[in-house]
Amino acid sequence: MKKGVTFSLIMVLATLTIVEIILVQRDIISQTREEYYVKNRINDMNDLYDNVIRDSEKSLEIISKRAISIAASHVIQEGIPLNNADEVIEDLMMSGTFNGTEELMMENSTIIDWSDRMREIGDLKGYYLNLTFTELKVKPYDPFNLLVESSMSINITDKNDVASIVRDDNVSELVSIDGFEDPIYPLNTYGMVTHKFYKTPYLGNFTQLLGSSTGDNGWARSLTFVVEGDPSPAINCPNKSTRVLVIEDPTLIESSTVNLYSAVISNQEVSNTTTIPYVYGISNVTQTIPNNSYVLVDGEEDKIWDIENFTDHVVRGYYYSSDNGPSFLDRLEGKLYIQSKYSSQSTNPIGLESFINKIDLIARKLSVVNSKTNTDYIYFSNNSYTGEKVKTVDSYFRIDDNHTDIYGVSEILET
Repeated sequence: MKKGVTFSLIMVLATLTIVEIILVQRDIISQTREEYYVKNRINDMNDLYDNVIRDSEKSLEIISKRAISIAASHVIQEGIPLNNADEVIEDLMMSGTFNGTEELMMENSTIIDWSDRMREIGDLKGYYLNLTFTELKVKPYDPFNLLVESSMSINITDKNDVASIVRDDNVSELVSIDGFEDPIYPLNTYGMVTHKFYKTPYLGNFTQLLGSSTGDNGWARSLTFVVEGDPSPAINCPNKSTRVLVIEDPTLIESSTVNLYSAVISNQEVSNTTTIPYVYGISNVTQTIPNNSYVLVDGEEDKIWDIENFTDHVVRGYYYSSDNGPSFLDRLEGKLYIQSKYSSQSTNPIGLESFINKIDLIARKLSVVNSKTNTDYIYFSNNSYTGEKVKTVDSYFRIDDNHTDIYGVSEILET
């Protein structure tokens, strides 16, 4: 009997031990599952936070570009400059209003609308997501970019109160003005001329001196025709009057044939019967001067220039940075100078300038001041700053003394 009781006690104790072990394991598993769930939710919230930050930067660019476009359109269509361009853009971005009136083009496209969409995404994932934007600011960064920045408070809380993230962050985005309309053109041409911002591709590379030696007979700009060795191609070249002959020794050809060209560049001295512009004394001339390229043969100054970058810059109306020209925000306010309220907001230069096309103004029956510099902010001002002609550019083009060195044309002015 005693043996049976002892065995029963042992079995009871063993059973209790097993039950206790099972319960402990269940607690451990339950705790582990809870810790795993919390860890996953925290990781998920962190991912959501990162996605909100990334999306906020993209959204700032998209929303600001729409707001800028709307602001510029009002100026151009109504012919009335903005009072505070930065604040107008900020209001459009945040509340979708222009001067207190709802702007249809900003419907469902404001920062508040974006915040609502983020909240909906958080709700679908089981979170309360609250976004608060403060201190939204639009300011100049450099001549071709605005800086849009804001402080943002983010609160992401699990609906089961498992965990939450509460953080403050700063978001910012550079917004290019390329492709936007320049308000000072329509504001100063009765709305008849529009002009878009496009950054010049020729930064600091507008002209290039190809060679210099001895020259005479004025100047000419044409496509080069390079002749190496046998001079017969120079005799047979069609449309000689539209070509610059590039040859080692021009005396191998009758001077009457050479004079059919617009100009001649050579190593050997030209004939004394040459009547066209020339520059000779250029070593290895057929390798130095590129074939089938426009060059300026300036016999007056004994030099050969490649000025195609400058010519293209002028013809296409590209924009270049400027120490004195108004910034984009200044232009939205109709100003023809840089205001300190904007220049003080950036450590970079923020000014812009382009060259107006007087021929375009004439075609629209607008009067022009032919002697005035084509630099846009000076031409449209009351300043009577005159300019000088540049060889080969159209006869209406003028450039003022303050800009000749900037664009590398101080040595190719008409006298």
